[in-house]
Amino acid sequence: GQVGNQSADMSETYTNPKYGFSFNYSKEFNTSEFTDGEADVVLVKDVTGDGFQISITPFDEPFDSAQGKSGPITKERISKDIPNMRIGNDKEISVGGEKALSFISKDASLETLEIWLVRGSYLYQISAFPGFEKQMLKIIKTWKF
Repeated sequence: GQVGNQSADMSETYTNPKYGFSFNYSKEFNTSEFTDGEADVVLVKDVTGDGFQISITPFDEPFDSAQGKSGPITKERISKDIPNMRIGNDKEISVGGEKALSFISKDASLETLEIWLVRGSYLYQISAFPGFEKQMLKIIKTWKF
């Protein structure tokens, strides 16, 4: 749902006090929060249902035992935990100064842009709805921890 120049207007700010992050978004969007099992979920979508979601789950296992702390997430690591997930076009990006892995996830019917990162003892899984990738990346650029 492209309406006029909604992408130019990033006047709203979402702040999450529990996890200490914020980002800017267009007033065309609504944000909502809910809990799904162990995950805290933030949903950002417009009236047509376009948008993205952030799922935050506890993550207490170090990626890199040499560092003794959670390291940046890797394609290999995801493949080990979720062997049936198809990962394409993976690249490292920065989200609020943290290393994150951006990739296209494919299943039988769907292709989504995913951005996953580990910070502290939490795994952040940010997923765009199909067709919303460019908009989500603009919003993610405003992310601050």
